Amino acid sequence: MTLVNEKRNGFSSNFVFKCLICGVFENIYLEDPDRKDVDINMAITSAVINTGQGYSQLDEFTAVLDMPCYANSSYQKYHEKLYSNLFDASVDETRLAGIEEAKLAIQNGEVDNQGRALVTVVADGDLSKRSYKTNYNASSGVASIIGYRMKKCLFMSVRNKYCVICERALNTKQIVREHKCYKNWTSTSTSTEANTIKSMLYKTFCGNEHTIYGIECEPFAKTEFQKLKGLKIQESGLFIYERLPFLAASPDGLLYDNGIVEIKCPSTIKQLTPKEAIGTGKLKFATIDNQGNLQLKKSDKYYFQVMGQLQIIQRLFCYFIIWSPKGNYNASITNKY
Repeated sequence: MTLVNEKRNGFSSNFVFKCLICGVFENIYLEDPDRKDVDINMAITSAVINTGQGYSQLDEFTAVLDMPCYANSSYQKYHEKLYSNLFDASVDETRLAGIEEAKLAIQNGEVDNQGRALVTVVADGDLSKRSYKTNYNASSGVASIIGYRMKKCLFMSVRNKYCVICERALNTKQIVREHKCYKNWTSTSTSTEANTIKSMLYKTFCGNEHTIYGIECEPFAKTEFQKLKGLKIQESGLFIYERLPFLAASPDGLLYDNGIVEIKCPSTIKQLTPKEAIGTGKLKFATIDNQGNLQLKKSDKYYFQVMGQLQIIQRLFCYFIIWSPKGNYNASITNKY
């Protein structure tokens, strides 16, 4: 037998041998090609992650061993698959732990007036810090809820205020390319612990991928609008309504002494212009009149938002801007009250 070919798939190989007598080819695999559990590529990716390393360290390590390494794109593929498997397993485990805790609570008579289990839990959060030389707060914080009796995790949540793809686009003033973004926090690092625990126990809204996308793209929308109209958008803060101090408004910007700006960057229309999105029904809160002008529907929540802001701040008009990477569309809305 003589080796005639090697087919590599990451760190797994298929060696093809040829018999010098009968000419028959034989395939010899480093591992079973039909293996359904963790193969060598998944195992190596898992080892890299669990030791706090990344692709650069793996590439350097294999270079020292004179061993071919898979490409970064393959590493990211295995990384995503590993994350998906771990996430699904974690969800199943926390669900089963919750069922166990509920059963024990019911057995001990710890129920409400409708017979639902009252589960005793312990909640705690964590944020890594460095206080020597240069003070440092991590960009992520985590919190979890642990069942008191079984000592198993019932829920976990993460606050992450950094995304390398979003940050790179912001620094280079480019459009954020479509990607899976894990950034879900825009406030201070030190507040992640308390907010995460509070949101787990009391279900407060702290943003999602759509609101994060809107916050990231708002500077691009402002820049394009200012160039188009030749206007300067002033920074805005929180305005308290003098007549009813429990009401307040914070528009996306101010214009002169009598105008405001409200910007919408829908994450669902990245591949369309706002005009195309309205025309195809992708955006339902606005219409286009016979002259091609943008009209905000007076029955929509955004119209009430604009009217409320104008009344609270006591301004006359609002430029309502819809932005996407393909273009922007705006309309001037006058205070009717």
